[in-house]
Amino acid sequence: MKFRMKYQREFLIFSMLPSLIIGVVGTIFASVVLGSEGFTAGIFALFLVFIFLMVHFLVLIVAPRISPIRTMALAMGSFFIKVIVVILCLFTLDPIAMNKRAFGIIAIATMTAWLSGEIWAYSTAWTRKNRW
Repeated sequence: MKFRMKYQREFLIFSMLPSLIIGVVGTIFASVVLGSEGFTAGIFALFLVFIFLMVHFLVLIVAPRISPIRTMALAMGSFFIKVIVVILCLFTLDPIAMNKRAFGIIAIATMTAWLSGEIWAYSTAWTRKNRW
């Protein structure tokens, strides 16, 4: 018996909304404090985190429909590709005038908010299902 995720849109909204709020607030704060370098760092951090976590979300959607061995291969393959892309982005973004510390802080805060929202959505899915 395969478990099928019935609330994919709800999980995506509960994951995306807090991370978007945290990322935008962090970008605004970095822009006020650091100027254009802070704004550039915030925009790139938001873009990179959202792309990577959408890939993670797509893997979670596909995972229940395939075998556990293929799921592990898919997860490891996506992780490997993400690491390569991060390395390429760091080399590519090096000449751009942005504050690297702001980039890191905004990226970590946005990712933490996304994963917290995702954990909350998964942990409360059964209670929402029984309530509606």
